[in-house]
Amino acid sequence: MTWRLPPVLQTQSDTQALALLRAYYRRDSDRPLGVAYTGARFDDWDSTGTRTDDVDRFTADDLVALRFLSIKVTAETVGALLLQTSSGRYCTRS
Repeated sequence: MTWRLPPVLQTQSDTQALALLRAYYRRDSDRPLGVAYTGARFDDWDSTGTRTDDVDRFTADDLVALRFLSIKVTAETVGALLLQTSSGRYCTRS
């Protein structure tokens, strides 16, 4: 299966694509997440205020951010990501 750009983005002009991006990332204070589209919060979601401290680790906030993009993550994957240490090895339970 080959992924293709939507026809609206296959133009010689950037004007329409830029208008779509602006609409997607537009802030909307009337919405719970402050944006019209939840995916617009994917890259800046930080419910705990520790994003800069956790830059090299998977956190629960990262998993929430994936859901903003409608990406489904299995429970097994969630466990593997959250239990993995910064050295790349999985934590063990005693």
